[in-house]
Amino acid sequence: MKTETLEQILRKELAQTLHDHYVGLIKDVRAAHEKRERGEISTEDFERYEETCNHLIEVLEAAVYSTLHGPKKEFSKLIRIRKERGLTQAEAARKAGMSLAWYALLEQGFKEKVSAKQKEKVARMLEVPYVDLFGVAWWGKKDIDKMLKEHPYSSRPDEQ
Repeated sequence: MKTETLEQILRKELAQTLHDHYVGLIKDVRAAHEKRERGEISTEDFERYEETCNHLIEVLEAAVYSTLHGPKKEFSKLIRIRKERGLTQAEAARKAGMSLAWYALLEQGFKEKVSAKQKEKVARMLEVPYVDLFGVAWWGKKDIDKMLKEHPYSSRPDEQ
């Protein structure tokens, strides 16, 4: 009989918590859709809310996967976006104001070795939100609160 390690147990519990949030967001979007159908909220408000929720759903899906399976060996999303922009690693590093060695570490999946400030430079250079490239694991509560306040549509449609 194989027993689970404490880390495996905690990973499963965290993944379940993240999944519960994921399910909650989907329910919120459905409820907002029903309100829109009944004319209780505008289509414009619904679309902004749905866009925000869809973004959060993607983040939660990635977080559940990462929690259960650990970090990936290759940070393919960063590579894909860089290539879509027609940049070499050296060009991307130069535009982000960092060395090629540090940039290469990011593409190889060693994001924990690179400072949040450097990762922010890469996200800005590629014109991609930080959370899309690096997730929220590196942000503190203050950073998340700031992101939510700065978002153009940070409240639910029924809270207005």
